[in-house]
Amino acid sequence: MSDDTDYADLSSRHHCFLQTFINRKIIEQTTLDKITSAINAYYKSPQQSSNQYINDLNPYLIDFHIQIKTAKSQGKNYWALVNLKADEYSKLATYYQPSDTIFFKAIIEKLVQNGGEISNNECLNLGKAAKAGGSTKVEEILNTFIQDNWLRKSEDKARVTLAERSIIELQPMLVDLPDCYLCSQKVLTEKGVIEYQCSHDDCAIQLHTLCAKQWFSTHTKSNPCPNCKKPFK
Repeated sequence: MSDDTDYADLSSRHHCFLQTFINRKIIEQTTLDKITSAINAYYKSPQQSSNQYINDLNPYLIDFHIQIKTAKSQGKNYWALVNLKADEYSKLATYYQPSDTIFFKAIIEKLVQNGGEISNNECLNLGKAAKAGGSTKVEEILNTFIQDNWLRKSEDKARVTLAERSIIELQPMLVDLPDCYLCSQKVLTEKGVIEYQCSHDDCAIQLHTLCAKQWFSTHTKSNPCPNCKKPFK
């Protein structure tokens, strides 16, 4: 599909696929594949893959400064429709009140400073400092950020980290977070530590837990670092 393709030239199934992203904002790969299969069946069309739909649509979407982009989180791929033109905080202003946006900005800045994870209490204190409201109101706003898939709480509810939507849509704000050497996606601190980091000073690359396990499952002889090739420890 060429860059100058008109929207009307896209098929009805492409329109349907795009509308799914407009409605859902962010979609996990397995769910997206099921949606794609349903679209193919409904329109009795050839079995086109999710990636083929995305590759068809993105050259058209770029003219409108939007794009379907992906990121990996906790071993899963996620896709989202991203506004490429608006700055990150303008995007947030579309959804939230000014005081909420200030609160969110403070959370993101603190998360980046701390490797992608902070305590729930730190988040609440940031909300109070941003004058987002009293304790109950701040907790409600934080839960809204979580429900909207910007943030995620740990299973014990004690820590807050970035969720998939932030990783995809707010990439320019996250440049100071390290990238996984193997998949080039952001590595986030888990319980205050990064589990897989090369200990050699001249290397010190970081890996996602799942990426590391996949790598070492096929490199069992000496557990070599994928970068410096020295034993990973």
